[in-house]
Amino acid sequence: MRPPSRTQSALRCPLNHVLGTEANVRVMRALSLSDIPISIPEIARLTLLQPSGVARVCEKLEDVVEALRKPRE
Repeated sequence: MRPPSRTQSALRCPLNHVLGTEANVRVMRALSLSDIPISIPEIARLTLLQPSGVARVCEKLEDVVEALRKPRE
């Protein structure tokens, strides 16, 4: 997903600031609204993103989840 043409306000789009990009927000919303596991092509259809971009977002989000699951030392 290309960067936005103009800077987005953290007040109007707070999740973009927290999660890093609008694509991350779109994927997280699609996943949170689904009651069943969904595939990358289905996420891409729901979010209007390219499947390759969705796959990259999912890999990054997986890394975040794994980091959160590791016990703190």
